Amino acid sequence: MGSGPAALAGSILEVDLTTGESNCLPSGPYAADYLGGRGMAARLAWERITPGMRPFDERAPLLVMTGALVGTPSPSAGRVVISGLSPQAHPQEWYTRSNLGGFFGAELKYAGYDGLVVVGRAPRLSYLWIEDERVSLRDAEHLRGLGMHGTQRALEQELGEGVRVLAIGPAGENRVRYAVVGTNTESVAGQGGFGAVLGAKNLKAVAVR
Repeated sequence: MGSGPAALAGSILEVDLTTGESNCLPSGPYAADYLGGRGMAARLAWERITPGMRPFDERAPLLVMTGALVGTPSPSAGRVVISGLSPQAHPQEWYTRSNLGGFFGAELKYAGYDGLVVVGRAPRLSYLWIEDERVSLRDAEHLRGLGMHGTQRALEQELGEGVRVLAIGPAGENRVRYAVVGTNTESVAGQGGFGAVLGAKNLKAVAVR
């Protein structure tokens, strides 16, 4: 990880759930002009959201971006921005953002990524497993119907100590337009309905170590 006022991991992970393929974008060119997760997310959204696109469309991007100081010793610097087209804003579904805290952002940065861009739709309910440069899409049918906390506990048992998880509950699975995304026991991205966007993508959780 870099040092200085904005500590960059250097890459943004882009995952296509339809094909299961992933690739890395350099984050430096974005960070140079758009400080922090909110700015970089807005720029990436500008490049990927096309006219007429709607939140539940397969190609609609969901962006998970870490703040500039996430992963450093700076106090209260653990915020992660989640953004994209908002189903909660129905019927005028515009771009918006939410954020959450906890340890997910730092773990994502330590794995080598300043952020995550998710497009496509998995063929069945799945979770994304990120372990440094190893990225895989795994079956999540055994997690169907679990709440956010239950999903996190199940994945911690399945994947081992130190894993950090973003998860949705039954509301997200069923595309409830105000469904949230949560991590830890107390932190949720409560605005925008991005839990429903994950549900539309058949993505139950993102786990990272």
